[in-house]
Amino acid sequence: MKKIITLFVLLASLVACGTTKEVETVCQQAFGDMSAEVSYFSKKDKIERMVSVVTTTIDGYTDEEISEYADAYADKYNAITGMTYSYTYVDGKLVETINIDFNKTSNSDLISLGILGYGDANIDYISLEQTLDNQKAAGITCNTK
Repeated sequence: MKKIITLFVLLASLVACGTTKEVETVCQQAFGDMSAEVSYFSKKDKIERMVSVVTTTIDGYTDEEISEYADAYADKYNAITGMTYSYTYVDGKLVETINIDFNKTSNSDLISLGILGYGDANIDYISLEQTLDNQKAAGITCNTK
């Protein structure tokens, strides 16, 4: 009986060690008429996906001009595997949401959008630690939920 309990405890600990919980880290910044909230979903140091919500107060443009601008981004981002872009425009506020699944996007697509630098073409994953260091250096506040 003692061997069975020991084996069960050993198996339970192996299963627990093999599962990695997804962690959400939220970074927020406001500047002028814009505010941004970026949520990084990671396992250990690897960012799996990201959701960016940018809200901009816009004056002096027609609804048609805003739609043209946002639709151009929608066409560009939605054409990339692993990315979606959506927006709403109500009462002079443009809210843009970009979802990126880093397990589905290619480094070359991320480089073409300016999300990664040219030196990052061969990286295996996007590091949460390095990303948060860069955010902190830029004065952006981040918190893990």
